[in-house]
Amino acid sequence: LPICWYLRYSVGVSSWVIVGAVMNKLFRLISGQGCGFELEYLLFNSLIFILIIFGVLGTVLNLLIGLHWLVDLLSLIGIIFLGVLFHHSRVLGHFTVIHIWTLVLVSLGIMGSIFFFNGGAEGPVVFILLMLMIITLIISPERTQGLIFGTFFIAVVGVYLIDYWFGHEYTYGYHSRSSRYIDVMSTIAYCMIFISMTIITFKRSYNRERKESAINNSELLRLNGALVKKNEQIQLLMRELNHRVKNNLQVVSDMLNLQATRSNDGAIATALREGKDRLMSMALLHKKLYEEGDVNQIGLEEYVLDLQAYLIKESTNYQITLTNEINNVTLSPSQAVPFGLILNEIYTNIQKHAFTDLITNRKISTKCLSDNSNLKIEITDNGVSIPGEKVVNWKGSFGLELINLLVIQLDGTWGIVGLGVNQGTAVSIEFPIVMN
Repeated sequence: LPICWYLRYSVGVSSWVIVGAVMNKLFRLISGQGCGFELEYLLFNSLIFILIIFGVLGTVLNLLIGLHWLVDLLSLIGIIFLGVLFHHSRVLGHFTVIHIWTLVLVSLGIMGSIFFFNGGAEGPVVFILLMLMIITLIISPERTQGLIFGTFFIAVVGVYLIDYWFGHEYTYGYHSRSSRYIDVMSTIAYCMIFISMTIITFKRSYNRERKESAINNSELLRLNGALVKKNEQIQLLMRELNHRVKNNLQVVSDMLNLQATRSNDGAIATALREGKDRLMSMALLHKKLYEEGDVNQIGLEEYVLDLQAYLIKESTNYQITLTNEINNVTLSPSQAVPFGLILNEIYTNIQKHAFTDLITNRKISTKCLSDNSNLKIEITDNGVSIPGEKVVNWKGSFGLELINLLVIQLDGTWGIVGLGVNQGTAVSIEFPIVMN
């Protein structure tokens, strides 16, 4: 006896496994699963196919229970229409919101007509309409769900009102009570089974996608953590690199300064000190980069102030009044280096050529204003005005030629103009800010 029960159990389980595998294979074939389509497309194909099967079975059942011949004719028209729609969607692979609306409107037209030849309010047509509404709401885009619901609502209420007012004239009932029960119960069973299948399929797909999303999110978090650690290591290495570059520039600058103090040639000593200042403008930049948290950008305002503190030297007899208007924007290192060298040349030239011993109240005004895309710089002094011939032909000046080359490197434009006798000189520069 136990062996018999075991054999029966094994055969039963095997049968269900085989049936399940066959049904799963059939569903994949009908719906198009595994072809890279979305869930809505799979449900649409399944809905059309099962409606075709139901239409065929319903037509046969209608013949058996003796419903009006127009029910069979309308069912046949619906089957042909559904077949064309299934071929266009599943076979040809075309699926848009137009397909959903075509299904909704044609189904309402056919089922609304069948309603009056299939018992009216006593028949099961409303269950099919409700099933179609539920499925189409699930597979339709959010922007059309309200319209689809409104269309079904108006159609269902409309046919019931017509049946209420004119049912005795337009509605054909059942021949017997048993015919009605067979028709209604078979339709309800079909609707319940299909709605359950749709919801179960949708839920399984949702759970599968949520599980895959959780796995992907976990992997992304792991990779993000690894990237954060790697970025911290790169930041640390970059700060160390900037620190070493700054130290090396400082060493070279000190050597140039030492060589300048030992040189007996004034021109050579001046050239060495100017070279030292240029190196120090770059050393200050690298110092700011390893001191600040972000090695990819540098604050403009603090950098300009540091350059001024180093470059603008006050003697015991004269003081220089600084006026600054600087927007606190950030520059990338690739722009900060030529920008610092430009300021170095301008401030050096002002102190070297504009401020003579006759000028006691020395002033330098610096404006660095940004409009979120371009940086506009204007530096003016109240010293000796630059000669007009030098403004026209500045290529003989090494400092001005260097400024021009650095501005070209920044993809910018610049100009220099004398403000009048003993009124000083103004230098204007503009270049686009490169975002990191």
